[in-house]
Amino acid sequence: VGDFLTIYAIGLGPTSPVVATGLPSPQTEPLARVTANLVVRFGTGIAAIQATPAFAGLTPTAAGLYQVNVAVPAGYTGVVYISLSFPDAASNPVPIVIQ
Repeated sequence: VGDFLTIYAIGLGPTSPVVATGLPSPQTEPLARVTANLVVRFGTGIAAIQATPAFAGLTPTAAGLYQVNVAVPAGYTGVVYISLSFPDAASNPVPIVIQ
């Protein structure tokens, strides 16, 4: 709890600034951040805790690979399902273990 978790993903949508397809993303500011409002959900259903990522965008120097950096919130231990949520879509939940 309190540590940062780095989640790697593909297909999270447009970024600002825009990075051309197949090119590596910038490694210095301005970094290519996701333009949509993204939250990370820890848990499922109405008891899920939503956390705002410290960073959500293309992985610096990588082509097409996104990363989401988020602090693990208090309130859960053991196996917890996490998912990425946008206003109009959500990823499949993935189990992680929190100590």
